[in-house]
Amino acid sequence: MNRDRDLTRRAFKGAAWMGGASLMRIAIRMLAVAVLARLVTPADFGIAAASLIVVDFAIMLGQLGLSSAIIQRQEILARHVATAFGVGLLLTVLLTVGMWFAGPVFAHLLAIDEVSFVTKFLTLMVLFRVLGGLSEAILARSLKSREIAMSSLISWALATFFVAIPLAYLDFGYWALVAMSIAEAAVWCSMLAYFAREELRTPWIDRQSLSELIPLGIGFAVMAPFSFMSKNIDRLLLARLLGASDLGLYSRSAFLAKTGLTVFSGIMRTTAFPSLSIVQGDAARVSKALRSGLAVTALLTVPAGVFCACFAVEIVSVMLGSRWAAAAIPLATFGVSFYPVLGQRFLISIFQSTGRPYALIPIQILYLVLLSVLIIGLHEFGLSAVCLGVATAAFVQFYLSLRLTKKTVIIEWAAIAKLHWPSLLSGFGVLLVGLATKYLTFGMSSWVTLGLGIVMVSFSLLVATYVSPTLFLGREGIDLAKKVLGSRASFLGSGTK
Repeated sequence: MNRDRDLTRRAFKGAAWMGGASLMRIAIRMLAVAVLARLVTPADFGIAAASLIVVDFAIMLGQLGLSSAIIQRQEILARHVATAFGVGLLLTVLLTVGMWFAGPVFAHLLAIDEVSFVTKFLTLMVLFRVLGGLSEAILARSLKSREIAMSSLISWALATFFVAIPLAYLDFGYWALVAMSIAEAAVWCSMLAYFAREELRTPWIDRQSLSELIPLGIGFAVMAPFSFMSKNIDRLLLARLLGASDLGLYSRSAFLAKTGLTVFSGIMRTTAFPSLSIVQGDAARVSKALRSGLAVTALLTVPAGVFCACFAVEIVSVMLGSRWAAAAIPLATFGVSFYPVLGQRFLISIFQSTGRPYALIPIQILYLVLLSVLIIGLHEFGLSAVCLGVATAAFVQFYLSLRLTKKTVIIEWAAIAKLHWPSLLSGFGVLLVGLATKYLTFGMSSWVTLGLGIVMVSFSLLVATYVSPTLFLGREGIDLAKKVLGSRASFLGSGTK
């Protein structure tokens, strides 16, 4: 029991650090995006986004599931660390050479000529991201989320304000975004290496260590291509079918929609997964984690998604400026799919924690096929129709993954439905208050409408929660609030028994 409490305390403390740093990062990113969107065109953002698809592919190949293996293995020795870094370094060298000469192929595939030259410079990112990912795994294994959060926050802030914005102001266009990506990866990798310096070893490949890591990492390595495609197939097809400008609009609307999701995704990746891997043999605890995770995920994302959809026009106007108006409908569509997107990531963490990420491969394949068909079939109707197809595919994927999860973790559909009532009720309340606010502020500036919307929705949710916490939070939400607020949440009553 004491071990369980200590694990919970450490995981929750890590989640608090990740959440706090991520909130700071969101504030910084929103400010930076508001500036960059007024200095860089949608086409420039599209060129950078297309080039980063190539980089993400190379990073996936360079990781080989070793970061996940370091977290998953119960005992990690110095030779395991040295081998992981040795393999990572060897792979990045090979990938760098391959990317340098394959630039024209990628440019042809994405139908954006600039990609050929840009990818040559972005090869540096592969080295920093692969080696940094291994250092991050070492820190995550020890639940050192504070160090991970600091590295992410500081690297992004320095790269954005001291590299991207000055270069964009000097009219460097997409090169400002390329330089930012390289600088962020370099600082991030360096900081993680510093924090993990006591456990790092000189890169070397030991056959025995490699044979011990590969079986653990193979499941993640097999799953990685499907994960990569699920994250990038939409951008790849959009680049080829609609061009750099629409890709830029899509990437920025997706960025605004997913910025909040990044907070919760980062928390799961660096706290939930390592914690769950420790209790992977306890079916009861994994089942409890599933129930709590689904309820809290819905409670956080459903109201936020409804707000995003309701105030999409105002958010785009305030954050990106008038020339990005076409991003409003895509943003509203992404808002609707907040829950299935983050819910899918949570279900993936459940399977990863039990060492069975490959179980989701059939669903990933079906999702990729469905997503591709929808994008290809709807692209002639414009970007908004494509975004609707992307949201539809996300709901289908989440539903199928949840069905598969039920076979592993015993839980009834009725219980799952009951977990979602508080979030649905809160979402409906947000919709009513949001529409009323927009009606009252009709004709006013986007700043006024959005600002008043935030105040009115937040106030309404606080009042509703205070009056009827069980109705609007549910037991799982009450438990979470008590962990965050401590004795100040005594008015909420009882949580999970």
